[in-house]
Amino acid sequence: MNKNLRCISLILFVLLFFPHPIARAGGPTDVLSGVPVVWPDRSFPITYNVDLGSLGPFSHEEAVELVEKAFSIWTSVDTASIVIERGENLPVDVTNKNYYELFGNNDPKFNAIIFDDDGSIIDDLYGDGAKEEYLGFAGPTSWGGGEYTSAEAVFNGYILKKYEIGPSELLSTLIHEFGHFIGLDHAQFFRHLAYDGVAANDLYVPIMFPTAADDDSVRTELTDDDRLAVSNLYPAPSMEKGRGNIYGIVYRNGEELPGINVVIREIGAVSKKIYSTVTGVYEANMGSFEFYGLPAGEYELFIEPVDLYFFGASGVGPYTRWSSDFSFRNPPPPQFYHKDSLSNIGRSVWDPVVVRAGETTSDIDIHVGEESVSDDEREVQILGLNTIEIGGISSKNDALFQYLFVPTGNEKSILIIVDTRQTTVPFELVVKKGKPVYSYDPATASGKEGHAEVILGPRGDLALESVSYFIVVRNLGSEDLTFTIETVSQDNVDSTPTPTPTRIIPTSTKTPTMTPRPTKTPTRRPTKTPTKTPTVRPTQVPTKAPTFTVVPTKAPTKTPTARPITETPTQAPTIPINPTPVDSPSPTPTAIQVNPELGLVSFDEIGGTFPRGAAVHNFDIGITNAEGILVDEETLDGIPDSDVLAPLLMIGGEAYPIAQDMEFSGEIDPDGNGSEGVYYLMGGSLGMFLPPVVTRLGATGGPNNGGIDINNNPNDNVNYRFYKGDSIPLLPIFENGFVVSYLPTLIDLEPAGNDGFYVLDRYGNIYAEGSASALLEENSPSADFTENSIAVDLEIYRGRHITLTNSLYSRSLVGWGAYVLDNLGFIYVVGNAPALNSDFLPPIIMQDGMSYRDMELIPDAQGSQFIGLGIMRGDGIISFVPFADVEYTDEVEEYISSLFPFGKAQTGFSMDIARDFELEISETPIYGLDESGRTVPTSGRRVGIFLFDGFGGIHTGGQSTRYAPAYGDTTSDDIRIIDGFPAVPFPVNIPYYGTDSTRDVELAPRIQRVE
Repeated sequence: MNKNLRCISLILFVLLFFPHPIARAGGPTDVLSGVPVVWPDRSFPITYNVDLGSLGPFSHEEAVELVEKAFSIWTSVDTASIVIERGENLPVDVTNKNYYELFGNNDPKFNAIIFDDDGSIIDDLYGDGAKEEYLGFAGPTSWGGGEYTSAEAVFNGYILKKYEIGPSELLSTLIHEFGHFIGLDHAQFFRHLAYDGVAANDLYVPIMFPTAADDDSVRTELTDDDRLAVSNLYPAPSMEKGRGNIYGIVYRNGEELPGINVVIREIGAVSKKIYSTVTGVYEANMGSFEFYGLPAGEYELFIEPVDLYFFGASGVGPYTRWSSDFSFRNPPPPQFYHKDSLSNIGRSVWDPVVVRAGETTSDIDIHVGEESVSDDEREVQILGLNTIEIGGISSKNDALFQYLFVPTGNEKSILIIVDTRQTTVPFELVVKKGKPVYSYDPATASGKEGHAEVILGPRGDLALESVSYFIVVRNLGSEDLTFTIETVSQDNVDSTPTPTPTRIIPTSTKTPTMTPRPTKTPTRRPTKTPTKTPTVRPTQVPTKAPTFTVVPTKAPTKTPTARPITETPTQAPTIPINPTPVDSPSPTPTAIQVNPELGLVSFDEIGGTFPRGAAVHNFDIGITNAEGILVDEETLDGIPDSDVLAPLLMIGGEAYPIAQDMEFSGEIDPDGNGSEGVYYLMGGSLGMFLPPVVTRLGATGGPNNGGIDINNNPNDNVNYRFYKGDSIPLLPIFENGFVVSYLPTLIDLEPAGNDGFYVLDRYGNIYAEGSASALLEENSPSADFTENSIAVDLEIYRGRHITLTNSLYSRSLVGWGAYVLDNLGFIYVVGNAPALNSDFLPPIIMQDGMSYRDMELIPDAQGSQFIGLGIMRGDGIISFVPFADVEYTDEVEEYISSLFPFGKAQTGFSMDIARDFELEISETPIYGLDESGRTVPTSGRRVGIFLFDGFGGIHTGGQSTRYAPAYGDTTSDDIRIIDGFPAVPFPVNIPYYGTDSTRDVELAPRIQRVE
């Protein structure tokens, strides 16, 4: 194969016309309400329809033969019952002249397999030159009621011919893609075999691994993991015999962690009976993991982070949609399951997990520490104590893959053994304590006659401690080397270590042949995302489809470790990692920071909605013509569309400046477009024109569709076209007997998920609609609000503990209690919200010219729990009111002063212009420059503030992002490379009118739009 094929992604699994709700690793691609989406039995046999043309170097007959063979490999699994057959051929030879007649077809009459003979279809879809990079794509195109109804695949013959891809490699690709065709997702294990440069051991890498291995020509059979995955989707009666299930949860501080890769292997197995999944695939945003239909036996189980490069179309699990999704936000280090994981047990020490036929083994819970995985341990293979692992290294010795071993340190002695049957190939064993192995590190032991060992313990090669040991095998010969690596605890060892006999690789292990195969260049790297919206660059969306440069790829010929291939260790970032409040970055406009995931939306008094940064993606649903009409609902162009923005309050050519608030719903709507919904508060009823609350992007507003029932009597509701509710009048302002303007009756809105909301009126009444809690409505403040004392803000209390599973930092969207703030500074506690420390209540404003405007729940410095309220005055000064049970220490005071934009100052703006402030509690990194000028990210959870004034200016405090990224402008002196793209900072001041007209700002969670 041509070496240039290193730059080619083999196949893209994409659903260009099929919005799928969620992806799952080690099993189904899609799920609806906890149930995998599958092809129904009644549709069997599933028929596919083949193009009449040829496929590059393959004749029509040859290509069809490989397609048939690839499908038959899935249908021949004895524990699965899926039936797939070839149907009639497509009616035409599909070319770039007629492909649109079949492409994206939702009619189950055809499940098209299209042979793009010259690559022109790929070029036409994704731009000139695309045929040079991609072999094609495959996947379902439609589903309904939790069932697939159609699918398609397109293959690029041009690239097959150019790079002389042979039938075995193409067959491997077809098997992988047809796995997606039937509903299977990617799986992660044996990364170290896929990228070790040794072709012979690639047959152990699962077919559904996200990328190519060193030589895909040997990967033409399913692994046990592949077979189990398809059998779980389409079980045959034989699946009920001799099999059981496992259920467990990964916790950190009692909080469940989604998006963590879990691997389970039968004890003693090396290359078979290995299975994987990801936490949260069966219970969204939770830390649970399940394995169904495992053969009865005893297993060892470990967790590890998802590979940093496995995102987008190469994603592993539902939390890898982009490079900063949940799987990549502070995952824990790799460790084995141990029943006492709450104790200080070495991460390589494990307890067996027993699988019994017909039973579910539960409570397999793993508790991880506070620390996140270090760069050194992100791409390693963890070794268990008294376990054996397979490995390999090519004769070029250009991949120093790291094995990780973490004992308790209390063992008497531990023997690390490497064995190979290639006894004539010289090699070295390097074991290093606490740090990765580099190319210049000396050998710890030399391999002799296929055997090497290192002793950890008294008078051994290295001291035995409770630390990380990094292990590398170096190939010194001219042949590829395959080996096993084993750790053995020596319970009884005298003061002088004695040599151990040469060990022999167990005969039950299927080891590669000693004769090295020619090294092949990998053909399927981490695939780029040809979706309708870019994964990383939300502000640049082509009118037809994005170019394939939007997602960085990883060449599998390089070592999968981040640092060991360098001669010197990479320097650590100088940006504070989880900085303490005292060391927080100074909130000045000169701060050099960018954040590709930052999205801000400002909202003005007539409904103007202004998204910036990543938020543009939320409001881009298609292409709008010059008249503002959406003409293409799925092709994105990087421009917000009026259909999802708030309606402008221009009636009869007259402006009605009564719009008050906008909020994201904080929930992913599985029945809508997969996005976070948006609510807009209009301030009152506008008759037949608009409801009081306008819903967008999947939010429904509950049964009233944005209407408000103010007297809890549905029979009195007035139907207003698409919504119903009581009329909520605006308050007229008279001048000389004429109405000159109106005041809004409705003041503030808080969401209760996509199907409900709370609204506060100026008199302190709380209205709960849809899924919102009626308890809060029943307990509205009974204060006597007047024109001089009006309610201005509502804050829903949803619990102390903070999670980042949605935009509201909580899993409870409904709320247990609330706080109501009036313009004078009174705070009313509603329902089960915590009591406040009365010693810190803000001073009551009695004079004209200033008022209180907004309040937010304030977290602790770690962003782990809420500790009180921040109350903002019109001059921008924020007072902190702790909960009654929170101790106000000097450290808390310093943290609070660093968090608020004006710090400890007693006065802020010279006028009443502050309108809103928002908390940024985030684990997405801020990118800055280290002392060498390299772009480096922070890690850990950050807490910051964005304060918004009536002119549209943004003022920051704490660890908030100072800048959002602008792509494409490379003229700036300050250019970063983030995830492979240039990012130029620009101020986040939006829109800065210079006139008091803006009312609200929101941090926009990047919506989880189904691609």
